Amino acid sequence: MVGSTIIVHGGAGEWPRSKQAAGLSGVREAATRGFKLLQQGKSSVKAVEAAVMEMEDNPVFNAGSESTLNLVGHVDADAGIMDGRTRMGPGVALLRHTKNPISLARLVMEKTDHAFACW
Repeated sequence: MVGSTIIVHGGAGEWPRSKQAAGLSGVREAATRGFKLLQQGKSSVKAVEAAVMEMEDNPVFNAGSESTLNLVGHVDADAGIMDGRTRMGPGVALLRHTKNPISLARLVMEKTDHAFACW
């Protein structure tokens, strides 16, 4: 697709030097995965979901099942996704035992009338 761009970032904060190379590799993989879908004519929402899933599945990032622990030692993951065409942008929060929170956010957007869901 001509003129397509996808940009990802690996999170905020300082990265220990020992994780920087893996982090850069991870964001490259995520951007490449999403961009390939755009090149195949897939929707931007599908491309973004795939890119985020790549990072959720990579333990170098604090996303998905590797999210930062809360004060009592549990993962409470959040995710949000937006479709620029429809301006729908739901989010999900307080997820536990959810491998890919971004996919659940997309499901909420496409299959429900909710704007935000907590579990």
